[in-house]
Amino acid sequence: MERAVNVKIAQVPAVDERSAMGGDRPATPIHPERQTTSLSAADFEVLMFIIDASLKVQTRPQFFGWCQGLLQSLVPHELLICALRDAQTGAYVFDSFYSRQFPADCLEELCRREVGTVCHAIRLWQRQHRIPLRYQSGQTRVLADARLESDIARFSLENLVAHGSSLASAETGSFFAFACLPEPVGGRHAYLLDLLVPFMHAAWIRILLNRPQEKALDCGVQQALLTMRELEILGWVYEGKSNIEIGAILQISSLTVKNHVQKILRKLDVQNRTQAVSKGIALNLLKR
Repeated sequence: MERAVNVKIAQVPAVDERSAMGGDRPATPIHPERQTTSLSAADFEVLMFIIDASLKVQTRPQFFGWCQGLLQSLVPHELLICALRDAQTGAYVFDSFYSRQFPADCLEELCRREVGTVCHAIRLWQRQHRIPLRYQSGQTRVLADARLESDIARFSLENLVAHGSSLASAETGSFFAFACLPEPVGGRHAYLLDLLVPFMHAAWIRILLNRPQEKALDCGVQQALLTMRELEILGWVYEGKSNIEIGAILQISSLTVKNHVQKILRKLDVQNRTQAVSKGIALNLLKR
């Protein structure tokens, strides 16, 4: 018979921040799932193994192998979107990992800068005291956000759970959204993300630090691969502009923009616009 290991977070009474800080801000509530949750002995053992393996992740391929391998045993998913705040611009840099093909326009809309679905989810997560977001397919008003639920349904993301990490400045440092879970999303998934996200954040930082060395390519050589027009278009893609918007700005047709974008993807050896922006930043092609 399987033995359960109870992992509990102390139930600390809520502090009245108005009296403690001398202000009028209401106290932040303590979420019940953060007060007490239990993992089976088997889950706890797997969790320790996953955390240990995360410490060895140094490159993007290793991260892909980790999240599509070991991590699947506790948080099974078909799509993982990672967002990291750029310290200089304040914008988010996105990357995506998936076990089945998703339409490029779907990923682009999900990761569109400032106005995309993931950015909207981040703002909701911030408003709800940074408690993991959960969406269960077939249920209504789960997230208390009609626009976000509409996007999830429109892109057929089904079951979804997401969580992030915060910087000392209280700004969001990173955010991870797991979509298309093959099982009902519950408090267990939220609790697991509470435990795993700090290690995911640390691994993702290592990847970005090591990425320039992964290909061992000189930045000047990379820039020579892209024409001035392609660099210009990549910059507008980074700004979250659509093909139609870029065409209007540069006074060229949206079809011409689309052809340039396809060339950029091939030259950078990436699959979609989000990955092109991430690689452009890593290779210092984008400077804002």
